[in-house]
Amino acid sequence: MGLDEIVNGFPLKEEWVYLDNAATSLKHERVISAMERVLREFGVNVGRGAHPPGECATEEFERARDIVASFLGVEPECLAFTLNTTHSIHYVLASIRWKKGDAVVTTALEHHSNLAPWLRFSEVLGFEVEVVGFDRETGEVDMAELESVVDDNTRLIAITHESNALGSLQPVDEILELAEEVGAYVLLDAAQSLGHMDHDWSRYHFLAAPGHKGLLGPHGTGILYVREDVMEELELRLLGGGSTDYVTRDLEVVPREPPLSFESGTPNLPGVIGLAEGVKILEEVGLNRVERRIRKVTRRILNGLEELEGVEILAPEAERKTIVPFLVDGVDYAEVGKKLGERNICVRTGRHCASLVFERLGLDGCVRASVAFYNDIEEAERFLEVVEEIARGS
Repeated sequence: MGLDEIVNGFPLKEEWVYLDNAATSLKHERVISAMERVLREFGVNVGRGAHPPGECATEEFERARDIVASFLGVEPECLAFTLNTTHSIHYVLASIRWKKGDAVVTTALEHHSNLAPWLRFSEVLGFEVEVVGFDRETGEVDMAELESVVDDNTRLIAITHESNALGSLQPVDEILELAEEVGAYVLLDAAQSLGHMDHDWSRYHFLAAPGHKGLLGPHGTGILYVREDVMEELELRLLGGGSTDYVTRDLEVVPREPPLSFESGTPNLPGVIGLAEGVKILEEVGLNRVERRIRKVTRRILNGLEELEGVEILAPEAERKTIVPFLVDGVDYAEVGKKLGERNICVRTGRHCASLVFERLGLDGCVRASVAFYNDIEEAERFLEVVEEIARGS
């Protein structure tokens, strides 16, 4: 399938200039068809039945795992399917063997899913939480502050790869090196980067990401990668059907082997098959081409907004891939989003589930445009044209 045919396979593109990709991607016809095939042909439980439809469901589910793991460059045994990034993070939270004096270091850049759980459960599980600030011009974590708080008590550094609010890429390889110096884990939230760029994901202790964004899968899908050497150090506590092998007469719970031990409950078979189809589309396009197309459109949007009088780009010096946050002088950000929507242009407005970012910037929210490989320069120009009209008050 050629690139034009792939790009034209997203039904909503026919009507909308869709620049809300940081929230979720558009769904391709092939993803929709793959999910429909599951429901029609083998829509039964995975790993639960010896009958032919059940065996087919299990084989297709494990084939999907192989496809996604290969795309990430990790072993299938280290990759679990979850509901979303939030679900993946909670698995990590519930599986680490916490001890008194442990500390979690995170940042003010985080999405609530990588901030609220640590804050809420710190007292229950007995660890401390340090929240590190960021540079408002670059949107990058304050590395000096990070280095000052990371010590031998640090058990985990939980960090976003690309800020969902500011679009700024973080120095995650440098942070990984810092963590390993003190024997700490790194949990990388790749919600905004996975599927948009090439990277060595296998290096991190934990990788959490959704299936419904850069990987082009449906809602209700996510992934959790756990590095093989970390597996044996965990104590699984989110257990149930699918993840439990058996319970002994002495009431000892015996989990199944990874990755099934991280997949409690009936899995989302149609969603996982749809996710694998989305990954196959990315493989056909090629990550190098995905990156080039995204970079081209993002750069045009950035340059265009910089030229408009009365438009402010947040974190203007950020190294960014897909996300451009901005404000229009004299026009409420919600009104900007509404006016764009009236012209069939989709963006996101508000605090983007990252309220601490805006607290520290002294803002109530912003407009966020975010790009995927299926966006093009013509759509960027249309977006800029309408923003200019809004800024001029016309």
